[in-house]
Amino acid sequence: MKKIQVFMLCICAFFMVELAQAQSNKKIFESPKLKEAVAGHKTVAILPCMVTIKLKKMPKNTTEADIKTQEKKEATNIQNSMYTFLLRKSSKYSVTFQDVAKTNALLAQNQITVENLDTFTKDQIAKILGVDSVISSSLITDKPVSEGGALAVALLVGFSMKTNEAKVMMSINNGSDGELLWRYDRQVAGGVGSSTDDLVDRIMRQIARNFPYEK
Repeated sequence: MKKIQVFMLCICAFFMVELAQAQSNKKIFESPKLKEAVAGHKTVAILPCMVTIKLKKMPKNTTEADIKTQEKKEATNIQNSMYTFLLRKSSKYSVTFQDVAKTNALLAQNQITVENLDTFTKDQIAKILGVDSVISSSLITDKPVSEGGALAVALLVGFSMKTNEAKVMMSINNGSDGELLWRYDRQVAGGVGSSTDDLVDRIMRQIARNFPYEK
């Protein structure tokens, strides 16, 4: 009985430490105008994620162009995963989210790409997309997020990449003036077994209590 009690205490202590680390690794900004602004929002667009893969060591037979291609793939993978997550729980939100296929088509028609996305202001983008606000995000990681990309890099390097660190940022900007209304920053860890959906699911669950569009 004592062994069981000790074991349970250890488990509780472990989860308390994990929770404390999670809280310390995240930062949330809320504008004083947040509540007033989101109350008038009806349609929100999710932009492609700005992905940066910083490998500690460039794999053999891999070029910078290969990494850039992978970053571009991850950008839309994360965008789609985020849209799917929000769509699945749409009844919980006070807004509707623009179909990412429409978002990307409108961006392409206006020569806006993942590479030059940050050269446009958020209100310019919102006007082009015809939405009330835009959700943007960025990811800095030391390996690809998707399982296929991570596995390919691991095979090229010649060893199993068991863990990776990633810095995630997600923000909401007002469509009328581009003002930053809300921002979430967090350091997360994953592994070769992680997928884009897993990462997005983990992040979205973490911010659920603070997401401005929750009813």
